Amino acid sequence: MRSTGSFVSLSLLLGLGALGCADELSSPTLLDRPRILALSASPLEPVVGETVTVTPAVYLPAGSTDATTEAAFCPFSLGSASAFACIDPVCERPVTVGADGAVTFDPAAEAFACAGALGLDVQATGAVPGAGLPSTLETHLRYRLLTPGAEPREAVLRLPLHLEAPARPLNRAPVIAAVTLDGTPVARGDSLAVGAGPLTLGVRIDPESLDTIPVAGEADATRLEEPIVAFHATGGSFEYAFAFGDEVAITYEPDTTESELWLVVRDGRGGQAAFGPLYLRP
Repeated sequence: MRSTGSFVSLSLLLGLGALGCADELSSPTLLDRPRILALSASPLEPVVGETVTVTPAVYLPAGSTDATTEAAFCPFSLGSASAFACIDPVCERPVTVGADGAVTFDPAAEAFACAGALGLDVQATGAVPGAGLPSTLETHLRYRLLTPGAEPREAVLRLPLHLEAPARPLNRAPVIAAVTLDGTPVARGDSLAVGAGPLTLGVRIDPESLDTIPVAGEADATRLEEPIVAFHATGGSFEYAFAFGDEVAITYEPDTTESELWLVVRDGRGGQAAFGPLYLRP
């Protein structure tokens, strides 16, 4: 599956930005302030007894040495319509952030602790008799990036928690198989000298990491996930802000000074994968 013609232009996004928050959407590709680019969870759909590790992809401008992070988990989320408020403040509890920025926690244990704090009858097995809980809970992780002199940045990751394992296959995150510049493979952390003129930035997603999902409104119809690739840099310009498909190639015009590049792949169902940083110098 190739994404020929499956692009979203930066000019279109700028036009849409005029209808909303111009500060946030004025340049979706530009890295000019601290950013939480992605939150990658493993597993994406935990069941009772599983721990979850969430790994952030964070951009910090040069000199941001005093940045700190914090995270909190809510096992009973009220969803996006309520700005991801928790059912009760007592249930949104801090989660320890590791030295690498990642967090690991047991979402089911947090859910049962919350149920107990709310006065529900929680058994040691994790069952909640008479609580009327669905087999899948809407939960979320709130992750904050605090940098002196800059506005706090926050990202929320939705995590469906299954109290009973569903019959369907569970969602998996997309896997970035390769990133190339003018056809040459590059790796995270590479620092490369590039000449003047446009470069072709290629991204290939492992097709085996894409799930087969139902087609909305069509009984028994299925389709393969179509990943969305977002591009970010501290300078230069991209041909497109987003591209769709498991193999994409766009043009990038380098800046006259060193630039830091990132890209983020999403499956549209919570799965995320990030690549970066990649440093390009003239």
